[in-house]
Amino acid sequence: NGLAERAVQTFKKAVEKGLRKENDTELIVARWLLHYRNTPSGGGESPAVKMFGRPTRTLLSLLDPLAVDQKIKVQPEVEREFLIGERVRVWDVRNKKWYLGRVLA
Repeated sequence: NGLAERAVQTFKKAVEKGLRKENDTELIVARWLLHYRNTPSGGGESPAVKMFGRPTRTLLSLLDPLAVDQKIKVQPEVEREFLIGERVRVWDVRNKKWYLGRVLA
């Protein structure tokens, strides 16, 4: 019961401190929850790691290029050769559409 009371006290202090800077209570609560869920607890792991098996992304984690590189699994590029006249599909990044086409040269 003491742990729950301490958590409520910590939460109230964080909200009061946040209200001195901003009036958006939802944003203050969301930020507090993000930090709380990413903070390691007594077991050595944060609640996010216990639930999802990995830490959630924060602005700070996005600044660490090594952490980002380790998490992203890049598929190796496969070189393909196409024959003239072969039908292909092309992805247009700007319009987010697939187009049908034919290899000309």
